[in-house]
Amino acid sequence: MSTIDPARVRRERSQARQGSFGAAIGVVLGNLLILAGGASAGWATAGDTFLGQFRDHALNHFFAESPTDLGPSGFDLVALPVGIVLPIIGMFVLTAAARAYTGQIMSFPLVGPLTVWLAGFAAGLTARIHEWPPPLTVGVRVDESFGEDEVWSSTDWAWYHADRWIPWVAVGVALLSLVTGVIARARRAGRRRELDRLVLKGQRTIGDVTEIPTLTEGSALLAPWTVHFVDRSLTDRWVTSSGKFPRDDLPRVGDRVTVLYDPAAPGDRRRIYLGGLEAHTAEDFLRWRM
Repeated sequence: MSTIDPARVRRERSQARQGSFGAAIGVVLGNLLILAGGASAGWATAGDTFLGQFRDHALNHFFAESPTDLGPSGFDLVALPVGIVLPIIGMFVLTAAARAYTGQIMSFPLVGPLTVWLAGFAAGLTARIHEWPPPLTVGVRVDESFGEDEVWSSTDWAWYHADRWIPWVAVGVALLSLVTGVIARARRAGRRRELDRLVLKGQRTIGDVTEIPTLTEGSALLAPWTVHFVDRSLTDRWVTSSGKFPRDDLPRVGDRVTVLYDPAAPGDRRRIYLGGLEAHTAEDFLRWRM
């Protein structure tokens, strides 16, 4: 028995952790694990078990004694499982720490985990490629056993120069992810400014939840949900929005919620925000929003 709403206590604790030093350390640690995992995966990809082997087969004759005949190094063999395990651990750490730091599910400060992983992958790939041995001969695959030499094709020449263009491709993909993330964050900042305006000048009303999935397992739900409300012109409206809900803060069908909308455009779904009955601030209306 308690005289205090436990859900409210959990929300207050969550708000107290937002921006905390401990949460920031967790975000940094999670990103470092993802970065290291990406670097390890990049190293393994360029190693003698994958790209390095393909390049050797393209540039040297099958019967030639090339450096890769000794097989992959021990680190090449270890790098791949490390490159799989570390990002998984890092994502668990980062997701929990970012939720504590921002107060929102799947909201990552500065850059997203994919960009961090791609940066590490590009670094590991480039470092391993720089260790590729030169071909035994340039321009021809020499057959020392049977004397059936083969002149390189255009594809073989592409493999010969792969140590130059493959790293640039990897870096380009990482930069594309970074730019895409910057654009997405700029758009979110614009939506936040619009929300701040609506908090001051928008219209609030009470709506009721008409559709929302139930959470059968896991600690959070990411799913669309539908709310019915009546605008100030007495028009019935239903808005469906993608939401993210912690298990202990999940609305149910029939629950009442606060609807914030633009009275000049009540049908504009982009300007409709949903929050709990006590929602007043911008953060309150962002709590469940994807």
